[in-house]
Amino acid sequence: MRTAHRRALFVARATVVGLITTVAFGAVAATASADTGSLDNPGFERGRLAGWEIVRAKDVALSDIGRSGDHSAKIEGRKGQIRQEVAVLPETSYTLTAYVRGEGVIGATVGGEDITASGGGREFEQVSVEFNSGSAGVVEIFAAYGGETGRFDDFSLSATPSPRAGFDPTVWDDSEAGDYIRSSDPYVLRFDGLERFTVTGSGGGPRDELKTPQAARMPSDEIYESFSADLTLDLDDGVKLIAHQVHAGTGAGFSTQAKLYIQDSSPLGIFKGEGESGFTIDDYPLLEGVPSNGVFDVYVRVQIPGFVSGDGEINEKIFDLGTIRSGKTMRYEFINDHGVVTVNSTIGRKSVSFTYDMQDSAASYMKFGSYVQAQDAESGCNVTNDLNCEYPGWVPYGVAANPAEAEVLWRRYFADSNIDRARVTFRNVVHEGGPLQ
Repeated sequence: MRTAHRRALFVARATVVGLITTVAFGAVAATASADTGSLDNPGFERGRLAGWEIVRAKDVALSDIGRSGDHSAKIEGRKGQIRQEVAVLPETSYTLTAYVRGEGVIGATVGGEDITASGGGREFEQVSVEFNSGSAGVVEIFAAYGGETGRFDDFSLSATPSPRAGFDPTVWDDSEAGDYIRSSDPYVLRFDGLERFTVTGSGGGPRDELKTPQAARMPSDEIYESFSADLTLDLDDGVKLIAHQVHAGTGAGFSTQAKLYIQDSSPLGIFKGEGESGFTIDDYPLLEGVPSNGVFDVYVRVQIPGFVSGDGEINEKIFDLGTIRSGKTMRYEFINDHGVVTVNSTIGRKSVSFTYDMQDSAASYMKFGSYVQAQDAESGCNVTNDLNCEYPGWVPYGVAANPAEAEVLWRRYFADSNIDRARVTFRNVVHEGGPLQ
């Protein structure tokens, strides 16, 4: 018989002299293993319970009766315990398993709460307990007295796949996306803003994207959310698009918190619309920056905390991820841990990782797909309404008063520029946490 439950185990530490002693035989498990989920001496074959902290030594002993080896840990008093700190990954589900003969309790202490399971029998029987690490990077696993003498052997700790991991098309708002699912086992998602050509009132170009539904949007510093995928590109020369972004909520005073750009265009267009002009390639020495040559710069543009919209200053930072050509694949991962963002990227042999504090919004939301920017590749000028763009010889295609007028002008520009492919295929998509889960 076994039961799983949450309760505060009574653990008396060495605070009452003469009643309780805390002793460690061998190395005290005061620091977590360097490998996540790796237990020290899980089968007690190193002798004298090395690697485990002993609570109330007279109630704990090394037994010569083992399940798979010669030894096990024996607990025969109600205050006896063995404990060990273990490094874990945050926001990850784990299963702790041990084999118990007699009666006993196993569990994990996570954020001050004990999550336990009890069991055992005349022979060694498997007992397991599941828990989630939450924001913790270290948890403490333990075995304790369960009502009669218990022997514990062959502990293991393994990460369990989250049932919400992967991609679930039913939770996303697909009102701005076309027929994007190319395969469902596993999911392969393909987006092309020039094929779908969704035009919105606030957009800067045609799009084919999924986004977090309005009702599910939350402050970015209140959630843990991760997104990762392999992106394969099929792009015409001169394309500039956004493949992934975290967008600020309405009324936030700024537009997006983070954007993944892929562009074969001049860096002059990076801050168009932010009140800046006069940029040259020297301002962005890490970007290749040659327009329409088939070499696409890949970078993440992030909002700096304290940004005030329309102040005419550069209040954003560019993180260069490298260059890529059409037909190639890159790896991308975005992690928001309650407002602290980490981005990991691999393009060819180049891997980049960086962390920063995200500018918060009351209702941020994620989008991904192919959001094509209606900007001229050479000048960086917006195709429509950019009447004051400072570039010799640039003449805007016209003024668009509404999305329908913008669509006509944008289609004309892309046709004149021989640009009709802006396809991004997402494979191995994993989205975890966040407001959708």
